[in-house]
Amino acid sequence: MAIMPFAQRAITTEQAHLLVQASDGVFEPLIERYGLLPYRYFDSVYKGLITTVLSQQLSDRALQAIVSNLPDEYFTSSSWLLSHIEQHERSMAVSGTRIIPFSQAKITALKSLLDLFDRGVITERSLMEMTREQRAHILGSCKGIGPWSLDMAEMFIFAAPDIFPLGDQGVQNAVMLLLDINATGLTRLDRLDIIAAFRDRIRSPQVLTLATFYLWALNADTAHRESFRALAESWRPDRQSLELNSDAQKLSEAQDSSSDHCPSPGKAVNTQAASASAVGAAAVYGGSDGAHGAQAAHGDLADPHQASDPASCNGATAEQPEKPKVRRKSCGRPRKGVCSSLNILTDSRQNGKLSLRADWQTLIEPGE
Repeated sequence: MAIMPFAQRAITTEQAHLLVQASDGVFEPLIERYGLLPYRYFDSVYKGLITTVLSQQLSDRALQAIVSNLPDEYFTSSSWLLSHIEQHERSMAVSGTRIIPFSQAKITALKSLLDLFDRGVITERSLMEMTREQRAHILGSCKGIGPWSLDMAEMFIFAAPDIFPLGDQGVQNAVMLLLDINATGLTRLDRLDIIAAFRDRIRSPQVLTLATFYLWALNADTAHRESFRALAESWRPDRQSLELNSDAQKLSEAQDSSSDHCPSPGKAVNTQAASASAVGAAAVYGGSDGAHGAQAAHGDLADPHQASDPASCNGATAEQPEKPKVRRKSCGRPRKGVCSSLNILTDSRQNGKLSLRADWQTLIEPGE
C-alpha cells in the first residue's frame, strides 16, 4: 500500500529573520507563536503532480487515509495508472461498480496529466528544466488543473519561494483576520484586491511562500487565532487609496478581465490547535480540516480550487422614476489598494447613453 510521498523540511532561522524584515515585523508574533515551521515537499515531480490532483477538495487527514489504501503503482507508473483508470471506466459502464475512490472530474484530470507523461510530452526532468510559465502552460492544458493546483505544484514540488495564492481560502481568512476586515458582502474581486494589497506590503517576493505557511498555520489555529486580530491593522487599505476608474474603455477592459477564474479554497491541514508546534508541523497546504468552499466549473471539468462566483455589486438606485436596466461590472486587475465595485446604469430613455455611478463597498465592520 502507498505511503504519502513526502519528504520533510523546516524553515530556517535565517529565512524567518528575512520574513520579519520584509514584513516590517508584522510576521514576528506569528513566528514566535508557531516557531520554525516544518513543512513537507514531494520527493519526485511525478508523485507530486499525482498527489496534487488527488488532494483537491480533500483535507490532509482524509487524503492520507485514502492514499494509505492505494497501490504503490499510483505513484510509480503512469502506464499502470492509465490502465487502471480504463478498467475503472469499463467497470462503471458495465455494472456501475467503482474501483477508484475519486470523482469523475478528478479521474479525468488524472487521465489528461497521465497522457502527457505516457506520450513523453513531459518528463520529470523536462518539467524541472522548464520555466514556471512553461509549466503553467502545459500543465494548465489538463482539464481540472487550474491556478490553485499550479501554485501548490510550484510550492511543494519545485520549491518556488515567491508563491502567495491569492484565492486560497486559508490565506484569505488569515489576512482578513490580521487586517481586521469583515469580508461579508465583499465581491470576489474586492477580496482578491485586499489580499493582493497585503501581499504587496511584503517587501521581498522571496519570502512570500514562507508568509503563506505562517498564514495557513494561523488559520488552522482555531484556539488562538483571535488573539492576532488586527495585528496588521496598519496595512489595512483605506477608501482614499482606492482607485476609481470611470473611463468607458477601461471599464470595458475591466469587464473582460473580471470574467477570469481565480483559485478558491485551499487544501486543509491536519492540526492540533492545543499545541503550537503541532499546528506548525501540520501546515502542509493551508486551511482547516473539512473547511472547503463551493467549487465551480472550469472549462469542461471543475478544478476544485477554482471559483467563478459572480462579482456581484451593491445595487444602485436610478435617478429617474423608472428603474433602469443594470449591468454590473467590477474592475478585475489586481493592483495596490482595493478595487471599488462599479454599477453601469443604462437608461433606454437616454438613447442608450451610459450613466456611471460608483458604490464603494463597506470594507470595515460598522462602528470601526
